[in-house]
Amino acid sequence: VDRRIKTASRVLENDFISLIRREKTVDQEASIPELMRRANEENVAIGSQSRVTVWRAAKRLNLPIFSAKAPGNDNMRRFAYRYPLQMVMTDGVHFRAGATRAKRVAMVLLDDATRFALAGVVGYSETTELFLKLIWMGFVRHGLFSNLYVDHGSAFTSGDATLIFARLGIPLVHGTVDYPEGRGKIERLHRSLRAQLLRGFKGATDVSTAHLQLQLNHHLEHVYNKSPHEALGGETPMQRFLDLRLKDSPDVDYENLRERFFVSQRRKVSRTNDVKIDGLFFEMPSGYCGRTIIIVKDVLNGQYFFDHEGKR
Repeated sequence: VDRRIKTASRVLENDFISLIRREKTVDQEASIPELMRRANEENVAIGSQSRVTVWRAAKRLNLPIFSAKAPGNDNMRRFAYRYPLQMVMTDGVHFRAGATRAKRVAMVLLDDATRFALAGVVGYSETTELFLKLIWMGFVRHGLFSNLYVDHGSAFTSGDATLIFARLGIPLVHGTVDYPEGRGKIERLHRSLRAQLLRGFKGATDVSTAHLQLQLNHHLEHVYNKSPHEALGGETPMQRFLDLRLKDSPDVDYENLRERFFVSQRRKVSRTNDVKIDGLFFEMPSGYCGRTIIIVKDVLNGQYFFDHEGKR
């Protein structure tokens, strides 16, 4: 007796089979979880929440399936914190936007315990300024966190970043070099962003960082944080974050906290009455030629200040 299945699936609904045929025709790189998410958005009954079942049906239909290769090193060590904001992590994910394929980078602050995305920023490259803007945005939205896990990128190892985190009293933990398993959670987030959002930016008409950042945070807040996560037992990151977050969080003095994002530099004014800071020349008011002054830099917006006649 031939027991082979003659149809795509005995479990999945016909409407869902039609949907994955249609979506794979238009978007061949759409993943199995992405197809299931689109079906839920369109209120199409699936018939089974098992990704394996959907994968097998797609295989029988000869639809294109792309799967990431597993890492070759099987010696993996995972760490997981119990409560939100005990450990957060971040890294940059590069992508192209618009018809000109403009280079952009997105950075997301991810909570380790709940997979909750705290905030996201978009810039032209991975810089210390972009990194610290992300940190400040996370503070404003959800308060202080206890530890930050990053890699050895120049944005995370710069003197300004080290100094500011020392002022904040937050350990800046740098992961082991060439050990991607230690950043599995943030890499999984990047994979979801590429599949659901970033590859769609290729057709964007407005490739400004402000516009792309607005779309990134909208996606994180309304799609990613509200989607069931397999690692959370089917709960959403937002649900887990709100359930586990401590109710008696201490109040934050944001005015005092903002001052810690200013760094000072000692400079001597040249005979041409200017100073060089970060590769740029700035002209000083008359009377400062030859004097040593203290330049204060606001690392969040790149502005420079100095005290003149009692005023900054």
